[in-house]
Amino acid sequence: MSTFEYLSVLLSIIVGVGITHMIMGLGRLISHSSGRSIYWVHLIWTLNIALYLVVYWWWAINLRVLDEWSFLPFLVVLLEPSLLCLAGAILYPVSMPPDLEYKTHFYRSRRVFFSVIVAVAVSDLVLVLYSAPEAHLTVLGWPFYLLFLTSFLGGITAIIFDSERVQGAFSILYCCAIFIFVLGTQGSIPA
Repeated sequence: MSTFEYLSVLLSIIVGVGITHMIMGLGRLISHSSGRSIYWVHLIWTLNIALYLVVYWWWAINLRVLDEWSFLPFLVVLLEPSLLCLAGAILYPVSMPPDLEYKTHFYRSRRVFFSVIVAVAVSDLVLVLYSAPEAHLTVLGWPFYLLFLTSFLGGITAIIFDSERVQGAFSILYCCAIFIFVLGTQGSIPA
C-alpha cells in the first residue's frame, strides 16, 4: 500500500460522512415535509454540497503524484472535505425544532454557512497551489478559476445580501460552476 493509498482512506471516510449526512438530511426533509415546508434554495444547496463532495473525492486521486507526504500537507488535503461536511451540518443540524421552517433556518444560518463556502474556496486554492501548482493549474485551467471565483465572490455576496433572488441565483450559479468544472476538466483522471 502506497502512502497516498493509506492517507486516502481517511479522506474517503470524511467524504463518506459528509455525503451520508446530506442524504440523511434529505431523508429527514422528505419524511418530515408534512410538518414543515421545503425551501428550494436549501434543497439546491443540499445537492450542491453532496455533488461537491463527490467531485472532490473524484479529483483527489490526482494527489497520488505527490512523492512525499508530511502532516501539514495532509491536513490541507483534509480541510476542504471537512469544511464541506461542516456546511452540510449547518444545512441539517442534528437537532432542529419541529416547528422551524427550512427557509427560516437557512436565512438564520446563512452568514455562517456562506463563510464556510468562502473558506472551502480558499482551502481549494491553497490545496491546488500547494500540490504541484503548475501541473494542476494547467490541467484544471479556467474551469477551476470559474469555480473558485463563483465560490469566493458568490459566498461573500450571499453573506452580505439576504435577498431570495440573490440566494437562489447563487445556489444555481454554484451548481452550474461545479458542472462546468467537471465538464471542463473532462471529468477524467489523468494516468
